[in-house]
Amino acid sequence: SLSCGQRLRFTLTLWKFMVPLFLVYASEYIIQAGVWASMGFPATDLISRHRWYMWANFTYQVGVFISRTLGGLVVLSVPTLWAGPTLQILMLGLFAAIAMAEVGGWWLLVPALFVGFLGGFVYV
Repeated sequence: SLSCGQRLRFTLTLWKFMVPLFLVYASEYIIQAGVWASMGFPATDLISRHRWYMWANFTYQVGVFISRTLGGLVVLSVPTLWAGPTLQILMLGLFAAIAMAEVGGWWLLVPALFVGFLGGFVYV
């Protein structure tokens, strides 16, 4: 039975694992709920935006499934674990820039798959 202070100190030793999880989760949430919701080809068409959102999220889920399925086969070092959130934040920047520039196309499903790979990779 640990005291409250001992539990807190132990929990704080886990920051190097908790921070990457938080950063990946926050980046994914912003990508999915914010950026992808505003994208479509053309972005002014509600049906196009809905279709893009549906396919981007489906592709993301495929990436998560593949990454989580294969992720248990590899043990990652802590520096490698930190690469995931770094790349996920870069993907957020990429999708935000594309959404603001109102360019893109269905080729963006490839980076959406990569977003899923990164999410699954860090959660495993």
